[in-house]
Order: sequence, then C-alpha cells, then structure tokens
Amino acid sequence: MAFNAANEVAIIGIGRTKMSRRGDRAIGALAVEASLKAIEDAGITLRDIDGLSTYPEGAGPGVGPVAVKAHLAP
Repeated sequence: MAFNAANEVAIIGIGRTKMSRRGDRAIGALAVEASLKAIEDAGITLRDIDGLSTYPEGAGPGVGPVAVKAHLAP
C-alpha cells in the first residue's frame, strides 16, 4: 500500500536555544533560532517545509507561525 501523507504530521528535527529566566532576546528571535537549528538537524531546507506550528501561539510580538515564517522566508 502506498503511503498517503494527507493529514499526516512528522517531526523530523529538533532545535533549541539557551534558556534563561530573563533573557535579552525577544521570544520571536528565540523561535527563529530554534527553527533554524531544527531545520539543520533534519537535514532539510526551508523549501522542504509546507507547514509550521509554534507555541505559544501569538502570545506577544514576534510570536506565532506567521511571525516565525516571515523571519525564515528565503
């Protein structure tokens, strides 16, 4: 049986940033850094990605999938 990827999700890479109680970087910048590390870990490029999910979802400026995607755009 052929694999049907419709409505399927795969986590293929992970990335994280240095954590601190009161960092000097915006949460959006941390999300971008973690995303780039996850992309590198997965061995893929930005063009290979067709979806994005972030947490928290829009809790402040520069947060959420739209903001992160804007920073990752080639």
